[in-house]
Amino acid sequence: MTVRPYDAPGAPSPGHYSSAVEVTGATRTVHVSGQVPVAEDGSVPEGFEAQMRLVFRHIEIQLAGAGLSLADIVKFTSFLPRRENVADFRRIRTELLGSHRPASTLVHAELIDPRWRLEVEVIAAR
Repeated sequence: MTVRPYDAPGAPSPGHYSSAVEVTGATRTVHVSGQVPVAEDGSVPEGFEAQMRLVFRHIEIQLAGAGLSLADIVKFTSFLPRRENVADFRRIRTELLGSHRPASTLVHAELIDPRWRLEVEVIAAR
């Protein structure tokens, strides 16, 4: 499988993610539903960073169940109800994904539970 992230000429470079990701030769694609910051015991951590790290942990668990990892993510869609969390979101996403740059969409949206500060869904391929 080949994954080719790119930013086509004539459009602005997004920086910490790719405008597009071309996947060829993939034999498996996994779509992970929106993951929310609810722990196994039903609790919701305080603070955006703790919630985001829990959401990433949920994503890692779902991907591992399919034999994949964060490095296999080709599309990352995030929903944030509070604009003030955008800078922290970008910082933590960059920290957790490192140099990996999947295509990404960030939506400012109200979530079902007002305690949640984000929801993230991903598509991974290998």
